[in-house]
Amino acid sequence: MARMRLIRHLLVLALLVYFAQASDESILPDSQPLLPAAAIQRPFLALRDTVRAGSKDIQKFYEQTANISAVAYLLFGAAEPLSQASGSSNALLPYLTPIILRLYTSRPQRATSALSQQLYELSWSLYGSSPSLRACQYDLYTSLHSTFSWVRDNIAVRQQEVPGQPLASAMWPDMTKFPAQKLTAAVAAALANPLKLGETAMLISGSCGLAVTDFAALVPDVAVVLKDLHADLLLLQDVANTMHNAHWDAEQLQDALQILPNPSNLRRRLASRRSVQLKDADTAADIAEFSRGHVEDGSNILLSDVSVKDKSNTAGDKLSTALHRRSLQTNTSSRVYFLPPNFTPAAPANMPALLVPLVFTIMLYNDSTGVIGPNQYDQAPAFVDRLVRQLNLMSKPTNIQFFVKDVRNNATRYPSLLLSSRNVWLNMPFCTAVGCLNDASTVSNLIYDWPRSINVIVAADTASGNSILGYAYVPASDRTPSSGIVFLTWDSVSTSGYNSPAYFNYGAFTLLHEIFHHLGLHHPFGPSAQYTCNDDDYVIDTPSTFGPANYYSSIYSTAMSYCLEVFWTKYGGNWDRVYETLSTRLEVPEADMNAWADSCPVNPGYDELGNYMTYNTPVCFAALGHLTPGQAQRAHYFTSELNPILYTWAQYYAATAPPPPLQSYSPPPSSSIDICKVSSGRHL
Repeated sequence: MARMRLIRHLLVLALLVYFAQASDESILPDSQPLLPAAAIQRPFLALRDTVRAGSKDIQKFYEQTANISAVAYLLFGAAEPLSQASGSSNALLPYLTPIILRLYTSRPQRATSALSQQLYELSWSLYGSSPSLRACQYDLYTSLHSTFSWVRDNIAVRQQEVPGQPLASAMWPDMTKFPAQKLTAAVAAALANPLKLGETAMLISGSCGLAVTDFAALVPDVAVVLKDLHADLLLLQDVANTMHNAHWDAEQLQDALQILPNPSNLRRRLASRRSVQLKDADTAADIAEFSRGHVEDGSNILLSDVSVKDKSNTAGDKLSTALHRRSLQTNTSSRVYFLPPNFTPAAPANMPALLVPLVFTIMLYNDSTGVIGPNQYDQAPAFVDRLVRQLNLMSKPTNIQFFVKDVRNNATRYPSLLLSSRNVWLNMPFCTAVGCLNDASTVSNLIYDWPRSINVIVAADTASGNSILGYAYVPASDRTPSSGIVFLTWDSVSTSGYNSPAYFNYGAFTLLHEIFHHLGLHHPFGPSAQYTCNDDDYVIDTPSTFGPANYYSSIYSTAMSYCLEVFWTKYGGNWDRVYETLSTRLEVPEADMNAWADSCPVNPGYDELGNYMTYNTPVCFAALGHLTPGQAQRAHYFTSELNPILYTWAQYYAATAPPPPLQSYSPPPSSSIDICKVSSGRHL
């Protein structure tokens, strides 16, 4: 037996070393280095005012909440067996996700709390002290699950109630009968007993390199944190409710402000015009009419690529001069309403290859210390590069790819990017006055190469109470810029935020979700907050579903557990294997057809847990992420009809211009814990 244990431990260690080395050649190399084994824990930052704080402190706060979020699914693994105790409920389970935990510990009333500090220190104990700990997330998850199953059956538990919610009571270890030292000793004894938790002891010591006694000492800490989170269930529910309502409030505001684009004479003219040659007979009125581009709001249009017949002292010569002057005036904030010359686009029925340009505009602000924020804004090109590479892997099956045409993050070159304060920056995406993203003049001054390029405006974050990570318009206007952009928060772009493995790369998913809204896709559960079982996303092959699988869904906890199992047991937590699958899947995968996930049983099909256009916990998109053929077709047809400029140019770029080479950027330094760095190459 001892020999077999030794062989098993050596095999595990060999696999860890092999896959850690193999990860250097991964599809998606991480943009932050591993923490050294002797990394020093940064003291807990009790940030009392996240609105007026300096950008450097906000950056530390980002990293701190990222570290806290890293423990979310482990807490879920510990809490799930306790929720099955007699007299207990699973009321806490839906809120043990990385996003909710980040938003919760960012709330002003909790950012400085003892519980947030406990969570931070617990995350360091489980991950931060060595790379080998960060390599064994699933082993820690299963170890905590089995350990707390034993605790449930062998240690005295005590019911804790939630005021006003009699069905939300839960059972937690009774620390009056089993204080920390006694509980640690009991768990340590069970781990030493082959008939009790002996297999768990082998797993945590062999795979994770964690001493059994150290693991046992963490059990009381986990129990206390879970009990305290459950005691604060009302605030956790408020965080989730705010996030849920924010989605619908944003969509209703967009619907109210949006001017839907209708096919016009301009669009029909553009569809047939490949180049323009004006003859001597053209009148001054014709010249003026064309130079205006037939845009009803009178805004400037970039026409510098239009072919003009070269004749001196003719109307064509006058137009050439006028167009040159206009192009000089509009180079920095332009609209493009012309098609590529001598190019005939394919019909959307063929789902032709598209290469769509993206322009990222990074809004900046003067912080309270006189420094330009957000911190690391100069690293935006590196962050965007990582984000778009993931986006392309997920969108590849639709035959739609993207390239970064520009990242605008220089306040000297683009003064309109710099806002007066962090508070203005935080409110910009959600207000409706001048200076807001819902104001036409403000957005008109920010856009570039629009609507040929999708403009992604980046501002605000979730560190100060905001719960919206991004939004877009369905359909996106090609004539009204304020209804034709995509918005993302800065922490969706930053690798200290959701653009990291700690959040299962949720930033890239958010970008994909919003871009495909821009291209015409609705949520599979429809555009209304009033859920029904009608097939109301206008796509035939997305099964009907009664709302998303979120905190209000009866299957949410089951879905979370299931997706974690798929991610780790099917893919071994290996992001290369995950993206290899996501880059070829255009269907509802068999693993996402579950009879227990069926909110509309009278209709065919099951609820899609991993459809990119629904809402769910981040791990489900990594494990089951997909779009359907019908969604891909709708995106092509919709964009072809409502934004022929973008659709035609995207075909042109795909046919004639290869994607620009990926640039190398120095990664920003960070002390945040990355739970998937080593495990990205791990197989089970």
